[in-house]
Amino acid sequence: MSLRKCNSAIGNVSCSNTTSSRKKKEKKLDGRCFCGLEVALMESGTVTNPNRWFIRCPLWKTRDCKYFMWVDEIEKGWEGLARSLAKRNTEHCYTICEDGLTITAVKRENQESFSMIARKMKKLRGEVRTSRVLLVTIAVVAVFCLTCNLYLVMKI
Repeated sequence: MSLRKCNSAIGNVSCSNTTSSRKKKEKKLDGRCFCGLEVALMESGTVTNPNRWFIRCPLWKTRDCKYFMWVDEIEKGWEGLARSLAKRNTEHCYTICEDGLTITAVKRENQESFSMIARKMKKLRGEVRTSRVLLVTIAVVAVFCLTCNLYLVMKI
């Protein structure tokens, strides 16, 4: 594994140069890259690190951010990543520029919208299931009627 340098503007990411022979030093994560953007979770497809998950700056091609971390090197791995991202989501505040007010209800509205969408999806899945059963029933009845008609025609 190559040597990497990790720095954070916030100061809560601690990294060290690591090699495959050294013990990994655990890193802490706040869910944002050096640019301040939300990190992107990716899966490696390289020969040297197949199927290994990492996070990086979403604009790594256009900016010189260089933010990169392997998920298994983050403090507490996936659990730490999930906690950090959940914490980041609950700490979001949105401000209205005209009044300078801080709105915390936006997050709650988003959660309510998500719940409403989930309920609608469940209802639609039930309707699709009912429609499938109805179509199968109609098809079976149609085949039965055709069979009876053919039997009567052949009998005459």
